[in-house]
Amino acid sequence: MAATFLFLLPFTIFSIFAAAQPGTSNISLGSSLYPNNSHWLSNSGQFAFGFYREGNNLAIGIWFEKIRPQTIIWTANRDVKLPRSEDVKLNLSDGGISVILQDKQGLSPPISNITEPVAWASMLDSGNFVLYNSKCKDHLAEF
Repeated sequence: MAATFLFLLPFTIFSIFAAAQPGTSNISLGSSLYPNNSHWLSNSGQFAFGFYREGNNLAIGIWFEKIRPQTIIWTANRDVKLPRSEDVKLNLSDGGISVILQDKQGLSPPISNITEPVAWASMLDSGNFVLYNSKCKDHLAEF
C-alpha cells in the first residue's frame, strides 16, 4: 500500500502543477513568420497571430483561427500596408517584433515600442499576444 502511494505521489503532484498553469504557447527569440500561411497559435488553437491578406496587401494581426470566414480581432499598424511578397518576414527579437522587408533590407514601423529586452512571447488563449521580459513574470507589451 505504501509503495503504491509513493509511486503515485509524483504523478499526482505533477497533475496538480500542470492544471494550475495557464495554457500558453511560448515563442522563442529568433522565431520568424512568413506570408505563406505561417502563424503562431494559442495553446487551444482558437487564436492566431501572423500575416493575413488585406486586399492586394498584407497585414499583421490576431484572428479567430477556427471561425470561417476569417474574423480579424486586432491589426498592427493598420495604416501601414505591406507588399504581398515572399520577401516580407516577421521576426521576434530581443528588441520586440519587427517586420523585415528582405529585398530592401529595411524595416517597417515597429509593432512594439518597448524599452526592455524581450525574452520570449506567447499567444494566449484569451486572444492576447504578449511579450515577456527575462523575469518571465512581467509582460512588456500586450496586443
